[in-house]
Amino acid sequence: MSKVLLSSFQHIGGGSLQLFGGTNLKSNAQPNRFRKVSCCASKPAEALEKREKEKQQPYQGILHVQAGDRIEELDHRETSLLVKEVKGWLMKLASGKWEISPSTYDTAWVARIPSDSDSSLPEFPEALEWIINSQLPDGSWGDDCHLQLYDRVFSTLSCLVTLKLWDIGHNSIAQGTKFLRENMIKLNHADGDFLSGFEVTFPMMLHEAKRVGLKLPYDTEFTRLLEISTTEKLAKIPLDRFHSTPTTLLYSLEGLQGLEIDWQKILKLQSKDGSFFSSPSSTACVYLKTKDKKSLQYLQNAMKHQNYAVSCHYPIDLFESLRVVDTIERLGIDLFFRDEIKAVLDYLYSFWTNEGIGWESTCIVNDIEDTAMAFRILRMHGYSVSPDAFNQFWLPVDKFSCFVGELSHGVSAMLNLYRASQVDFPNEEILTKTFKYSHDYLLNVENSHTSATKKNLMGEVTFELANPFHDCLPRIYNNAYIKHYSIDDPWIAKTIYQLPLVNKKVLLELANRYAQQCQSYQPSELKILVKWWHSSHFEDIPSTRFKANINMLPYIYYVICATFHEQEFGPLRIFFTKTCCMNTLFDDILDSAKSITELDSLQNMIESWDTSFLSQKEYKIIFQEFYNTILVMTKMASKINQNLSPEFIHKYLLAIYTKLIKFGIIEARWKIQGYIPGFEEYMEHAEVSIAIATHVLMGILFCGDPLTEELLNIIYDSKLLKLGSIISRICNDIQTYKIEMKLGESAQGVSCYMKDHPGATEEDALAYLQSLLEKTKKQLNKIYFTEKDLPKNIKRFSFDMARGMMFTYNKAKQDLFKNPNKELQSMIELCLET
Repeated sequence: MSKVLLSSFQHIGGGSLQLFGGTNLKSNAQPNRFRKVSCCASKPAEALEKREKEKQQPYQGILHVQAGDRIEELDHRETSLLVKEVKGWLMKLASGKWEISPSTYDTAWVARIPSDSDSSLPEFPEALEWIINSQLPDGSWGDDCHLQLYDRVFSTLSCLVTLKLWDIGHNSIAQGTKFLRENMIKLNHADGDFLSGFEVTFPMMLHEAKRVGLKLPYDTEFTRLLEISTTEKLAKIPLDRFHSTPTTLLYSLEGLQGLEIDWQKILKLQSKDGSFFSSPSSTACVYLKTKDKKSLQYLQNAMKHQNYAVSCHYPIDLFESLRVVDTIERLGIDLFFRDEIKAVLDYLYSFWTNEGIGWESTCIVNDIEDTAMAFRILRMHGYSVSPDAFNQFWLPVDKFSCFVGELSHGVSAMLNLYRASQVDFPNEEILTKTFKYSHDYLLNVENSHTSATKKNLMGEVTFELANPFHDCLPRIYNNAYIKHYSIDDPWIAKTIYQLPLVNKKVLLELANRYAQQCQSYQPSELKILVKWWHSSHFEDIPSTRFKANINMLPYIYYVICATFHEQEFGPLRIFFTKTCCMNTLFDDILDSAKSITELDSLQNMIESWDTSFLSQKEYKIIFQEFYNTILVMTKMASKINQNLSPEFIHKYLLAIYTKLIKFGIIEARWKIQGYIPGFEEYMEHAEVSIAIATHVLMGILFCGDPLTEELLNIIYDSKLLKLGSIISRICNDIQTYKIEMKLGESAQGVSCYMKDHPGATEEDALAYLQSLLEKTKKQLNKIYFTEKDLPKNIKRFSFDMARGMMFTYNKAKQDLFKNPNKELQSMIELCLET
């Protein structure tokens, strides 16, 4: 270890301590000083009998863990089959393959195309046959799983025009016409989201329906208002710019047939695959106007993809790949698919540009939602991506657009922008701007403005505004998303469509199975901790937070369960909870220290780990139990870390805790003496006394990553560890400084800042601490997402411990460690319930 860490031991003799049977370890403590002796040995027999009965009582904190609680063993064979199935999808996505439902609207457009060799025959007869066979029982066409009136009317119009042009399917035409007569009059501007490009394409479809002789209610209030609005918008399109610059209108070219378009010039805006904005209907329209062979080849490929029809997007590889990975990670089942996800992200990253990304690999117009999702996921997985891609979406009118040059955007796009803005690095001003804009937008959005197709979108918005990325623990997020996830949500583009790999029952089943698996072993671990608590006689330590509120024991355990939830990290969860409990007890004892003499005794004890220097029973209880725990941790860690000797691990653990105690004693002296240090001096000590570094440095022995003495030195001196400590201290100070002032603790961040800045108010100090917190969070992001030298689990543990402190001292939730609220109690019960 570094000289700083082991300096506590350089003056101590190398006595020998018999541990773990016959193993001899070099130790700095004498065996007779820390015998495993009951601190209650002097109590009368009846008192001991009473204590034993109390130990047998069920735990009465916010959890009631009964002896018989258990979850039946999960069917691991069935789980393995589910995992195997999903792995297959992911590897298809990684190779550029995808799945999407067919579109009757687009297929009808493709079916219009006559054969090159005989114009009296269709080029795609199978498309015509599929249209006739796909008519729904009510006479309409469209998505058969979701009734959205715009979609049904729009798709039905397209199919009827095509059938009339070829003069076939007369019975189908009659049924479809009947449906439109009954339902076109029901169209209303207040029905929810229009389909993409609907304002342009629908009026043109009505003109085509008239031209082929369909008898429909063309003159309704809805169609009149839409016609006026569309005419006004199209009149503003500068055709010169339209012919030279790719825009989203390329997605709806069939709706622009009434304009004086030079269709040959439009070919200059064709994508590499021959499409126009990956839209089969738009491309079919261009082909009918130009007979462009590249357009026809694209349509032939689109038909081959599904054998009988085309989709509303072809391809849609990037869009679907992003959402499958995002869904898997939100559901908390990504641990099953790490290699496969890496393969998918490698594929996605190969198409990332400084202008962002679109919904497919050949797309020439990028959008803010796919760019935001790709940016966040790729950055969080360590890929190098620049936020400069968002600059193009910022408009001079101080708002973001979904596509370059457009004014509109939706709730889903802003939610993904909000998520992306929270993985920012220092000096990324565009992400500061995106956070403020998206946060304010989502805060004020109304239910009526959300997507009509995604049932729980507002539930996601509400949850994420209340639980930002840094202030929320992974399993809390996963469990919330499991509630919001729907296997029935459709997607909205030019028509309603489905992405089978995104909204899949298999994913939800696997997520629920894994959540149950986590819950199955947590109650037994909590029982171990409850038994340990009672056997350690901590009830005999007066005037502590634990005495007043024992609910903190399951709270501490819950925090680590919500981060390192995998079953193999049981020892980490157990030891983390124990050390947190003991550190909290020690912090409470120091808070109640009355004299310098008392602190001198503690100082003497820690120099030699000899409790004979201590007169107070509470000190003896805590240090006796701490040392016993260190012995157990040493034995366990020695089995896990073969590169480290038991002697080294023992010294390592004692050195970490010694440093924490020494810094705690210094702060206790400040309190007794009424000394207020400057902010810099305060932070030098407070970063240690907050104890996050202590928990991380102890916990990494149980993270499963191979360790060496050299690596431990690197971790000890790492920027990641320091930044987490700074964040933890600032969060604690912002939330608890008023209480600490009342308790006579004059040295905390607010008062120390005010000492350095005479005339500054509490508000000034809090503003400074908040700005320092935001700055440090960005630094933490950068280190965590880009650091290559530290093992993955150790980085994750350090990062999530900082998140745990931000969660605990969230300004909106107050001090959850001291007072778990009802909502948190419910969360803990959900996490641990059987």
